[in-house]
Amino acid sequence: MLPSPRAVRGHERGPPVKKKRKGGSWGEKLRDRLAKERRSLLFVLPAVLAALVAGWWLFLRGPGAAVAHREFLQADTPVIAVVNPPRVQAYVSSLAHSATRFVPGIPKLSSMQARAFSFDWIHKMPLEMAFLFDQRASDAYAVTLLFRENPTSESLEGLVDAGFFQTLRPVRFPGSRLARKGGGILLSEGTLPVPPFVKELAQKRYPGYIPVDAPAVSGNHFVEIAINNRNGALVELQGALSELISPWAAGGTRQTLLDLAPEVVEGVFTADLADDDRLECRVEAECASAAGAEAVAGALGTAADEVAFWLEEANGFGLAGSVERSGSSVRGVWQLTGFEPKLRRALGG
Repeated sequence: MLPSPRAVRGHERGPPVKKKRKGGSWGEKLRDRLAKERRSLLFVLPAVLAALVAGWWLFLRGPGAAVAHREFLQADTPVIAVVNPPRVQAYVSSLAHSATRFVPGIPKLSSMQARAFSFDWIHKMPLEMAFLFDQRASDAYAVTLLFRENPTSESLEGLVDAGFFQTLRPVRFPGSRLARKGGGILLSEGTLPVPPFVKELAQKRYPGYIPVDAPAVSGNHFVEIAINNRNGALVELQGALSELISPWAAGGTRQTLLDLAPEVVEGVFTADLADDDRLECRVEAECASAAGAEAVAGALGTAADEVAFWLEEANGFGLAGSVERSGSSVRGVWQLTGFEPKLRRALGG
């Protein structure tokens, strides 16, 4: 018996084929979506990883040592002073008023207002501030002021004004502004005049000028000041900074420090936050002889006592510590306390 026409036509069409749903099956949609996401991740993932690494470096590991100033050292630089604000950033932020974490600042709204005030920098302080003193000139120190900006904060060019430079007297900065050097570095060039009688005294005690290497600075302290005294920098600085010394030092102490300066070959001062409202200050000096070190240690102890008295009388701060000698080396350690209330008020806390 012959097959029916319907059966023949069905055979020609072959086995029935399932119709695809419009837009493809759920599984196909998922595969297409994942393929697109993979392509997107190839572009997004590197940026995400870079952001995570940058965040870890800046906020968890920290900015590292404050040594960006090394690139700008001039020949014959006997004195370097470095401030590393990130070492105290968490403490400073904790003292500031909580509102300053959410309000960027107060803009300048009228001509009656002196200037805009920013809170942002309080919580994102610069990564480094340094003063480099070199003896290129015969009658003054050339001073380089360096800032390394915090990349997450606003530019320091708008915050550091003429008033700031005025507070740095007796160092003079004629331009009263910062020049950008790239990489978040800003510089300003100034001078620190050395009185003629002090320069003459230094030349008598150090008749033959010897080129000096810059003193070693680790950059791992909140404050670090290092001096190479082989050409009389300590004598010259005492004369140049007499206005900063005279408020706390008696006349006899000033003369003793000046007389003993040639005994010091090199020295380092550091200050670090040891706890809330406690700054640990250290002085380390290498002297020319054990006898000289004994005299220097005695003078340093007397000077510290006079500083402590002045700080208590003028600001209500406390300073306590001791000095010891070992061979030709002198070591002094002091604890500075009582500054937190004033710092809190200054920060609006």
